[in-house]
Amino acid sequence: MRTILACVLSAAVALGVASPAFAQTATTPAKPAATAPAKPAAAAPSTSTKAPTPAQTAQRNKMKACGSKWQAMKKAGKTQGQTWREFSSDCLKKS
Repeated sequence: MRTILACVLSAAVALGVASPAFAQTATTPAKPAATAPAKPAAAAPSTSTKAPTPAQTAQRNKMKACGSKWQAMKKAGKTQGQTWREFSSDCLKKS
């Protein structure tokens, strides 16, 4: 056990873990910079995008139709306490 402890301590000293060069010199923590978070660069549109499948196009059209119906119902005040999630679920099942 002593041999292992001695090896660990000598390795730590040899690697400089106990070296004062690694010690912090400042006594107060550094303040984080008050800058706005960087926005990721907008990706350039890819020229090799695939066209949507017929099923994807059909689903997109269903969603647009249900969205139009929902907006009309909201404007007329006829949602009957339904949320968009409830309405869209029913609408997509019927379409």
